[in-house]
Order: sequence, then C-alpha cells, then structure tokens
Amino acid sequence: KSVLMLTPIQSATSMLNNIRALSIIGTADPAYDPDLIVESDTQSWMVLDDLNHSLEYKNDRDKSLDVLKEILSTCETFIKESASS
Repeated sequence: KSVLMLTPIQSATSMLNNIRALSIIGTADPAYDPDLIVESDTQSWMVLDDLNHSLEYKNDRDKSLDVLKEILSTCETFIKESASS
C-alpha cells in the first residue's frame, strides 16, 4: 500500500502508520507546520517554498506551471516505485 497526499492537513499523515507515503505541501499553505514534517522509512515530504494550498505561486502563473512539472515528475516516480514494490 502507498499513499500520495497533495497539500495534506498534516494531522492526517500521523494516521498512516507503516504505509509508504509521499506528502507534497507548500510553505505558504495555511496547513503547513514545519514542526509536523517528519521524514521516516515510510514517509517522505516534498516541501516547496512559497506555494499555497493549491500548489501555486500567488499571482505568478508561469512559475506555477514550471513547478507543476517538478511536482508531477516526483509523483510519477513515487507511483512507479510503489507499483514495483
């Protein structure tokens, strides 16, 4: 089992226990709390500076589209690795 969480409410990640997970969040997301970001053998995080809850840069469409490529690439890698596990 694997879970991919985009802009999670961080208390949700504490319920995953031993499930392999990737959580992606931006530092401008109101749900972001750096004290709750905990990497482990099963949980990893992608924290992106200045992205909001929509994983966008406020008032910067081009920069938002550029970072989307990075996010999608990371998601694709995670999904492929999960499928082969």
